[in-house]
Amino acid sequence: MRRVYILAIALSVAVALAAIVPGLAQSTTKTLSTNFTLVNLGSEAAHGVICYYKTDDMDCTPWGDCEEFTIEELGGQAIFRQYNPPGEPGNPNLTDGAGSAVVSADQPLGAVAQILARG
Repeated sequence: MRRVYILAIALSVAVALAAIVPGLAQSTTKTLSTNFTLVNLGSEAAHGVICYYKTDDMDCTPWGDCEEFTIEELGGQAIFRQYNPPGEPGNPNLTDGAGSAVVSADQPLGAVAQILARG
């Protein structure tokens, strides 16, 4: 009987979290800016492409411009900033909204993403 109560409480907490957590992701009124850094972990120059997809409309339509990149040596880095002024490297001309970046390359890469809440 004690297991039934524990299971009921655990399920109640899980249902409550499932209802609350998605709302928390949308709870800020601040402007969010993102950037990510790619690091070449391969033994040769890394050549690749980054494409962006809009995810807030649930059909993952292409979003902004795809970008080709080259990171020359092992440990070399490239930073991609979506908040750079239009026309500058690293600005894929994204509109406001939520989305994803898909990176393809011919060498292994490491990545670090950052989100900055402005204001």
